[in-house]
Amino acid sequence: MRDTTWEKSLKNLFPKLKEHDDEAWNIVVSHYKKGLEICAYAIVENQADAEEVVQRVMITLMLKIDTIEDPERMTGFLRSTVHNTAVNYVSRGCYRFEANASDLSDNDSDRYYEFPDGDDPETLFYEKVYRQEIEDCLLAIGNKLAEPLVMKYILGLSAKEIAGRLHLSTSTVNGRIEMGKKKAREYLLKH
Repeated sequence: MRDTTWEKSLKNLFPKLKEHDDEAWNIVVSHYKKGLEICAYAIVENQADAEEVVQRVMITLMLKIDTIEDPERMTGFLRSTVHNTAVNYVSRGCYRFEANASDLSDNDSDRYYEFPDGDDPETLFYEKVYRQEIEDCLLAIGNKLAEPLVMKYILGLSAKEIAGRLHLSTSTVNGRIEMGKKKAREYLLKH
């Protein structure tokens, strides 16, 4: 028997999901979370790992919501994504395990081995968010301060190399880098 009440609610929530409305996302996550965790647990056989898989699935949904045209397809998308993510999670060695006491150093209370592949949904999501925050910050502090910061911290140039490229003195470049860091820090703390 189909849950027609949920289907009606989802049709109303769907446009809000595409607008990234927090309340709509909370409702959807609450509705699907337990069922997806059960599916994930059947594959990964660990509750913490199942929760991790579901978190990755929800992030994938957030990133791909604009590609889903019909709300009725979202459930199928979530089921197939949770299955594929759980299988990939296990096959890539991302799992928790019980370590022997002799395997742990004094500072290790829990071991969690994950071999990041750099293209999992969570990484992509956070990279996108951080990239946008950095771009907004650089725009806010202005090109005069942003340019030396980018040249130093992204391109890896020395102050002397930056000075040569910008036709400035090394002390001016160092001053702009310090001022840029200060302004960037202030901007990021406010936003």
